[in-house]
Amino acid sequence: SFRFLPLNQDGKLEIPTPWMEFMHENKDRWKKQAAKEEDERKKSSEEIAAK
Repeated sequence: SFRFLPLNQDGKLEIPTPWMEFMHENKDRWKKQAAKEEDERKKSSEEIAAK
């Protein structure tokens, strides 16, 4: 049996990736969380150094 290959207008194979949108959202979320945790670490280390 012949299966349909998803080709774009240029004739190149185009594999659907519906999860990419979620990957970008997760990456942004992780970057924000990492920045937040880094700030918390700096604050706690400054408090320890001040004592």
